[in-house]
Amino acid sequence: MNRRTAFALVVVVLLSLAGCFFPEPIDPEPDPDPAPFSIYLDILDFELEATDNPFMPWVVTGHAKNKFFLTLGYASVRAQFFDAQDVLLHTGIDNVLELPSGTVWEFNAYFFGSESADRVDHVEVVVGTCFP
Repeated sequence: MNRRTAFALVVVVLLSLAGCFFPEPIDPEPDPDPAPFSIYLDILDFELEATDNPFMPWVVTGHAKNKFFLTLGYASVRAQFFDAQDVLLHTGIDNVLELPSGTVWEFNAYFFGSESADRVDHVEVVVGTCFP
């Protein structure tokens, strides 16, 4: 067997094995479902309040608890501000570093901007990205 034949055989084998190692293309879109991160953090309570600041007219204040057995190196919550027709107007986040296991954290997630602030009707708070 000459060099070209051996090289071609190696290429064919490698290409056929590539399907075994990478059977599906990787989805470039992240999963927007926060459920995977809810194993780390519990939202205990939250409240929507108006502020006197025209650049941050709304704030969601609440408490979240690290329910994971390890310290979370990073934890975040997302406050999603909606109008009366359930149209998402803005998403505010707050985060913390090095949250020990069992610790309750007070978060403040702000609505930035003023153009749609008068349309805010309600808010939903969900667990954002978290990792140990």
